[in-house]
Amino acid sequence: MPLIVKRKLTETWRDAVARRARELGVEQECLQAYEERLEEGMHEAEAAFRALESFNGLFVAPDGPVPGRREEL
Repeated sequence: MPLIVKRKLTETWRDAVARRARELGVEQECLQAYEERLEEGMHEAEAAFRALESFNGLFVAPDGPVPGRREEL
């Protein structure tokens, strides 16, 4: 099953990281990891993924077709 990071449409990537990290009880540490990855030149989405990944904060997406995507038969 693929691992993903989620954010709301009205949310910045930083806010999404903070929200998820707060749920895990590692907000400050995870935000620091996010900021470090940004300083390394990572895109915000990848920095969010990598920071949350290091704290086991990613969500598991179910296998199967993605809604809205056309699958080749």
